[in-house]
Order: sequence, then C-alpha cells, then structure tokens
Amino acid sequence: MRLRTLFVSLLVLAGLGCNSTNVAPVSTGSSKRSYNGSASIGDFLAITLDPVALTLTYTNLSNGDTGVVPYTVNTDGTYALNDPNHNLLAAYEVPNYALLLQAAKAGPNHDTLALVTAVQKSTISVATWADHDYNYMQFRTSSGGIEVGSISLDAQANISLTSYWPYGAGQGNAFHVGGFPGSSFQTDPSGSFLIMSEGSGASDYVFGTANGIFAVDNPNGTILGLKKAATKDFDPTFAGNYKVIYYQKTAHKLAREMLRRALPAWATRPWSSAPMLRSRSRTTTARRWSRQA
Repeated sequence: MRLRTLFVSLLVLAGLGCNSTNVAPVSTGSSKRSYNGSASIGDFLAITLDPVALTLTYTNLSNGDTGVVPYTVNTDGTYALNDPNHNLLAAYEVPNYALLLQAAKAGPNHDTLALVTAVQKSTISVATWADHDYNYMQFRTSSGGIEVGSISLDAQANISLTSYWPYGAGQGNAFHVGGFPGSSFQTDPSGSFLIMSEGSGASDYVFGTANGIFAVDNPNGTILGLKKAATKDFDPTFAGNYKVIYYQKTAHKLAREMLRRALPAWATRPWSSAPMLRSRSRTTTARRWSRQA
C-alpha cells in the first residue's frame, strides 16, 4: 500500500472536480472538518480534522479503535500522520469534500492494510438519494477485490442494482441483478448516516452527500457511487493532475480449482504441474449489495 502523486485519477477522486493548478488543498480557515469513511476491509469510521491543533481524531465503529493523531502538511499537500497506534499512516484531503487515508491496522483483527475513503459529514436521510441513479465500484480486501455496477433508486428509495464481479466468473456467474426496499434503511440518531442490518449482528452503514456521492460501508468492503452523468462522453472540465492514495493486492493468482471451473479443460492442462499462490480471504456472509463470496 503506497502513497503516490500520479497523473491519473482513482474513482474516489474522479468526482472531485479538482482544478489542475491546485497543488495542495486550499485553506478553508480554522473550523474543524468532519467526515464519515469506509475502509476497504469493511470498517466504518467517524473522523474529525482540526487544522489549528493539527490533529485527526477518529473512531472506528466497526472494531472499536479510537485515536488522536498529530499530523504535518507536506509540501505537496499530503498529510504525514504520526499515529501512536501506527494505524493511520498518510492522508490527502480536499477540505470539506473528501479525505483519503492509508490504514495499516484495519479490520476485526486490527491487522489489515486498507484504503479509507471518507466524505464530508452532513445531515442525510433516505430522501437524499431518492430518484437518482449512480454508478459504483466496490473496493475490498477479499473475494476478488473489486466489483462495478449501477444503482437506481426510485421515489421511495427502493433500490435496484446490476453489477459485474470478475471473481464471480470462477463461482459460476460474474453478473448479478438484485434490489431491496428503501424501508430497509434506518436513520442513525446522529442524522449523518443510515444503518441497514445484515443479520448476525453485522450492519451496513450508508452515507454520502446531497451533491452526488452515495457510499456504503459493509462487512465486505467499501461501495462508492457517483451520480450518473447526463452522457457517457468524457467531461473535459475534469482534465488535470490528481493525487491518489491506492492499494494493491500482490502475489495473487487464481486458484487451480477456480481456473478449472472457469475455463475449458484444455485451457487448464498447462497449469497442472505449476504451483499456485493463494490469497488470504476472510469468510463473509451473504450481502444484499454484492454477491456472496
């Protein structure tokens, strides 16, 4: 997991509309800034950044971790974090819009590398996203790592979705169509996110903004949706240089059994004597948002 300045955009920053001449975030005064965020392993975090004290305070509602992290601002605008728990390592912020963080001790066992995607905390309800359509990507540390799809909400916020899950090709079906009623959502007393029970004590946390971000933290990772554009054509106003925090899965190949099921028999024969590297994954329960691992 690394911090880099790149000339491409990860989806989580593609919707920011950053001006290409901005090297560092523009100062927005001394007010504290609050965010809700999701880690790619499925942790939900509440984060407050104090630009005067130069501290970042966080609470992980999923695994119970908390911390107050001093930080400094690098010359390129990224944040160097000095977390006494060695959990949060680096960050980049577009003030009052979004915050990306590199985490080293996420997950139920407090030991997993993860990308934390956070957006400005605001008052929301089911009506915030009703009658809108979104394209989304899901980032996770298991079950193939990524999924893409489309979500539509009607006037009552009932959800219908279609998705493509590359890992699912080895499970028999890479495509999924589903949905669930808007009544599944319950507003948290804070008013800044919604909760949907998964059963067995697990919950999904739904958060975002009224200006186009629909995000979900579920036990299977981060779902980040951006409001669909009027046209599929590239909008030239988004051209420019972007800063990206990203993570990668290394030393990962498809297991032999997955290849056997996904490919014709002749295609797997050359692999019969080759050692296969297996990635670690955790067991997950069925998800309403994505196919079961």
